[in-house]
Amino acid sequence: MTFRYSFPPMKEYELQSALRTIWLSDHEQPVLDVTLQLEAGRSSDPQGLEGCAEIMANLMQKGPLSGTHEEHVDAMEQVGASQVLDVGDEHMTVGVRSLRKWAGEVVPRFWETLGGPALEKKEFDRVKREMITALEAEYADPATLAGKHFQSELYGSGHPLGRIATVQSVKRITLEDVRACHDRLVTPRGSCAVVAGDESVERMEEQWKGLFGRWQGGAARPESKVFPADTPACTRVRLVDKPDSSQTTVIMGHPAVRERHEARNALSLGNYVLGGGNFSSRLMQQIRSRTGKTYGIASQLISNRDFGTFLVSTTTQNHQVKDVLSTVMEVYREVTERGVTDEELEKAKQFAIGNLAFQLEGIGNVAEKLLWLRFYGYDNSYIENYPSTISAVDIAAVNSALQNVLACPGFVIAAVGKRSEVEKQLKEFGEVRTVHFRSNP
Repeated sequence: MTFRYSFPPMKEYELQSALRTIWLSDHEQPVLDVTLQLEAGRSSDPQGLEGCAEIMANLMQKGPLSGTHEEHVDAMEQVGASQVLDVGDEHMTVGVRSLRKWAGEVVPRFWETLGGPALEKKEFDRVKREMITALEAEYADPATLAGKHFQSELYGSGHPLGRIATVQSVKRITLEDVRACHDRLVTPRGSCAVVAGDESVERMEEQWKGLFGRWQGGAARPESKVFPADTPACTRVRLVDKPDSSQTTVIMGHPAVRERHEARNALSLGNYVLGGGNFSSRLMQQIRSRTGKTYGIASQLISNRDFGTFLVSTTTQNHQVKDVLSTVMEVYREVTERGVTDEELEKAKQFAIGNLAFQLEGIGNVAEKLLWLRFYGYDNSYIENYPSTISAVDIAAVNSALQNVLACPGFVIAAVGKRSEVEKQLKEFGEVRTVHFRSNP
């Protein structure tokens, strides 16, 4: 456990527009990276227009108002610049990477697309068609279907994360809706930009601080708190009937803790033992290695700002659904009631500390980690002190968190499989609601 990371020297401050900026030098390659994180994501979609934020984000990268999409693509390709886009539930990230010598052309063009994107009708139609095609293709993917139906069942239609983009919701979206979404969501307030490259910080500030400061678009969004889903008192099941399926894909879980919860690190270590540790986890050992009832099984602890989700996912033969679910619940109860061992905890700590090194390889990953820290309200010391923080988590803290924080009386289960072969098995665990695989989540 000797790994320790120190961030490179940097400057950080807010501009008058309330845009937070972070500037740091990196001389490994002759490039410049600009990455912007917006405090908006899929959960920001207007009700009934799910998918709007994602369409807006994709369309925003098609070029600025001052030119056509073709001109924008040509200008970026001529200098080998690449764009980055990632749309999450709570935030989205847009960015550009260029050789340092072309940054004077690339960065202003990229920045112009943020505050003044062209939002061309023909590109809107193309992006919308592509999204509809992608959504229709998901009907053939049991894992994607299970994930969406699990999220919908867990959170419900009254929660932003319970409202899932569908073919129907995307078809309702107009270009005017996208423009309104851009005006509402793309604003410097609450956003954070990381500028990193093969220049001195002073030189980068001289070049780009004025440009960034001129971005005044968007109004301040009112703060909104998203509350967690209700804790299930008993298990409820949504069966997605896929008549041609010889296997059943299952996602099961319940609400969990937010990112800044005091037990988050202890639960993360406990989850590694339960199902996050690949072949070393108890779920994998019990269900795959000993009984051969699945090729893979894993548990995840997903933490948002105000709430989180714990889930287990796997795929098994239709006739084994009851046995697999029973074993998952047995292992879960054993871990949450009896805890983990000293040896298991030590392995979990070694993984957590060692894995951090891979998350910080390259300046792009460093920028992403800085944005993650700021979004959740951490300073750099959280990462720099992470090895000692994890090392200090004792077994009593882990087992207490598993028993008193993670343990839940019931589960939400989403299963995608052949109804005639699995419905009776699923009824052993709770009330089953069946929907066709082409039904909206």
